[in-house]
Amino acid sequence: EQAQRFGRILDESVNEILWVDADTLRIMHANRGACHNLHMEAEKVEQLTLYDLACHDEHTMRQQLAPLYDGRMVQIEFEEWFKRDDGTVYPVDMRAQLLSGTLMILAIDVSERKKTAMQLRKLSQAVEQSPTGVVIIDNHGLIEYINQAYLDMMGYEGGEMTGRNLVDFITPQSPMSRTHQLQEAINAQDSWRGELHTRRKDGTTIWEYVILSPILGESEKKDVQYFLVMLEDITVRKEYEQ
Repeated sequence: EQAQRFGRILDESVNEILWVDADTLRIMHANRGACHNLHMEAEKVEQLTLYDLACHDEHTMRQQLAPLYDGRMVQIEFEEWFKRDDGTVYPVDMRAQLLSGTLMILAIDVSERKKTAMQLRKLSQAVEQSPTGVVIIDNHGLIEYINQAYLDMMGYEGGEMTGRNLVDFITPQSPMSRTHQLQEAINAQDSWRGELHTRRKDGTTIWEYVILSPILGESEKKDVQYFLVMLEDITVRKEYEQ
């Protein structure tokens, strides 16, 4: 009864679970999650081999599974691409284990994770290559991230500004009220914008237009975890105004 109950649980799992013959790599059974993701009926899946599903030939697939057969590992994990019935492919995190002549395959569809990683990569590249200074500070004003444009603007290297307070770079030439407004906005977890006078590493000074925006967390409370700070060098404009 327990075996039947656990068997039903595996069959109903949304993750793909395949029972594969260890010698021929022919699929002996596919659970509901596998059939759903592959867009095939179980009878059709069970006519295929593991390398029919994967984007590799039989030789490559056997090489990947070799550590299970020679006893080097009891479970292996690797990334694979599976082919659906309509010819489309999707990425899976594949985990395999050899049990009594049967390969137990767990395949987790990671399409959304791949998509999210790609979006994050694009966002990261956009921020890093932006001509505008971009800084991320925590809710105490301490710098956690600086893009290359702002490092160049301030004349610092890599981690020299990380961990320091953004307010430390403001000179007395900035109106005291603006410095207080910036600090109060951070304390109140609010947004702020204004002009500040800051000192570069070599001692020279510049005027910056600063936009402070809170970044909300994903919890129900929506607490502010970080602040996004956009900084633009407006020294030339200030000189023209004078």
